[in-house]
Amino acid sequence: MELPDKSLEVIHIEEPELSFGHGQTCDHPKDGLFLYGPHSAPVRPREISVGVIGTKDGLSYFRNWAIALGGFVAVPPRKRTDKENRLHLTNFPGLEEAFGIMISPGEFVERKVDASALDDATRTLNQHEAVRRAVDLYVNEIERYDKNEEKTVNVWIFVLPEIIFERCKPLARRSGLDLTKGEFAKSKKEKTDLPLFRDVIDQSAEDLFDDVPDFHRQVKARLLKLGHTSQLIRETTLAPDKFLNHAGYLSIHWQPSA
Repeated sequence: MELPDKSLEVIHIEEPELSFGHGQTCDHPKDGLFLYGPHSAPVRPREISVGVIGTKDGLSYFRNWAIALGGFVAVPPRKRTDKENRLHLTNFPGLEEAFGIMISPGEFVERKVDASALDDATRTLNQHEAVRRAVDLYVNEIERYDKNEEKTVNVWIFVLPEIIFERCKPLARRSGLDLTKGEFAKSKKEKTDLPLFRDVIDQSAEDLFDDVPDFHRQVKARLLKLGHTSQLIRETTLAPDKFLNHAGYLSIHWQPSA
């Protein structure tokens, strides 16, 4: 059966202009911020209070990264394998120039997570329990800070080693690890259904089965209840040069340190 030919009408919509500082417009957000700054920049740059939680190495990576972020960051030189035209890359003018905000790395609220404790937590036999224990190591630091300190933190940064992404996801296999027994069996994935014994047996510890064993999801849910803004970032993102092998490729052999 033959169908009558139909022409497809194509409508081209021009890229809308975006508004930036000094009444200027541009169609590219990064170019506009670089050239003119934010649309509604404050008269004086606003200083943001930052809290950082991570291992000893993670805190160092973030501090060095934040110092660099405060100034001009040029696009890295083109490598042999890069395309000749890298239009997706743009020089970064610095936080104050681009967004009208400032951060002071010397005044960060820093909370250290023991790397060995994190390693032990993520080796717990039951996956749900392992993720909960890892989340507790980070979130408990915020709860402790809220209880004992008065300085307000605008945003909490979680600096995460690669074991979080290797071991604290729903499909993490954790093969080859020496797992240690916790409170629950390996196969347990949901609460015990004992409605008749609800007032007799304490099942509060089984709340960890209310959610999937995902570090990112559980952290966001916990901090939402605490009323905190957070951002999670990998150590390898902050300091990729620290994780390169002799051939220049990313190679991670995580070893717990203080």
